[in-house]
Amino acid sequence: MRPASVTASEDQEAAAFVAWFRTAYPSLAGCLIHVKNETPKPGKERGGAFAGLIAKQKRMGTLKGTPDYFLSIGTDEMHGLFIEMKKEGGSVKPEQVAFLQGAAERGYGAVVAWGWSAAAHATARYLKGTLPPYVLGVPYDGEPVALGVLTLTGKVRGKAPTQG
Repeated sequence: MRPASVTASEDQEAAAFVAWFRTAYPSLAGCLIHVKNETPKPGKERGGAFAGLIAKQKRMGTLKGTPDYFLSIGTDEMHGLFIEMKKEGGSVKPEQVAFLQGAAERGYGAVVAWGWSAAAHATARYLKGTLPPYVLGVPYDGEPVALGVLTLTGKVRGKAPTQG
């Protein structure tokens, strides 16, 4: 666990999660898929090449709200696992919640994980068959809970998330 004074970026959290997964489950490494759905940040000008890139991404099927990762392994209960990664304190957008709710309704595992260790915890539980089949939020270093119990920044309503 890293010192409390260091806050990793979402990219650093994601890279740590992928490194953990590849080490913990080397035979399944090819089953964890990163969904390249990020929109590059424009410079001072929003037109021109940037607008063309956004239009191209939409034509190619880019959807707002698509989670960062998909684990293409089914279990007895679910078809696969969608994971939306957030850095500690990062917020969830309404379209992300909508995507995850739809995925859960169609029989997929769906989680928002604040930090790589939360994503690792949820993934391990999914692979063991102990992750509940509804949309979950996983506070930073905490136990999975129903997303409705969390604020959109991963804090348990009424108290701080459990720190491990």
